Amino acid sequence: MIANFKTIGSKVFSRFKNIPENAFYDFYFFYQQYFDQIVKLDYEEYIEIKFNYIEALYKLDKYNLFYLQADLFISELINHRFFNERQQELFEKVLYYKAEAYKNENKIDAACGIYAELVKWKTGNKEYRKKLFFHLFQKVQMNQKDKIAIVIGLLLASLVLSGMNLFIINPFYPEQMQITILLRNLAFVGSVVSFIGLQLIYFRKAKIQMAHMLMRNDK
Repeated sequence: MIANFKTIGSKVFSRFKNIPENAFYDFYFFYQQYFDQIVKLDYEEYIEIKFNYIEALYKLDKYNLFYLQADLFISELINHRFFNERQQELFEKVLYYKAEAYKNENKIDAACGIYAELVKWKTGNKEYRKKLFFHLFQKVQMNQKDKIAIVIGLLLASLVLSGMNLFIINPFYPEQMQITILLRNLAFVGSVVSFIGLQLIYFRKAKIQMAHMLMRNDK
């Protein structure tokens, strides 16, 4: 029986290796068609096929099934008696895909939680750190988007004053031009200063949130 399984495994894995790299539909249907044989393969062959199936689910936007299979696969990798370099690489890629899937579904909190895990695990990976900060920054912006109304209001005021200068003040009240120009300039500068100030506030809050997340993961 063992010899038969080895023969089946060899044929199945050979078919798998002949699938083009980005043929995600082919990986998806291959796994479903040969599932009973795939689960009987050697562990190293099994995890390669299973990973490509999970990657296909992610690439094909089958997120519900992807989350289920990704969690099962992560559990299989962690609980196996060996966790070598290749298995760690697959583990990292699946976590990354999970974070990206959550981001694509606007589940920013869940995405940031996984990015924080990846940052702690791969401290030298600048991409994970940038993605974590970027999404935290976006989250802060969305949570305080009402404050951008100040910037928009000041910009609108500067535009209104410019229109008034052109069509009303200059033709009919030229002696008031200096005052309205000053008010227009103040409104415009105020909008620029307000915008920059808000970005600095968002930046600081995102930095603080990032530090708290990484500290929490460290405990």
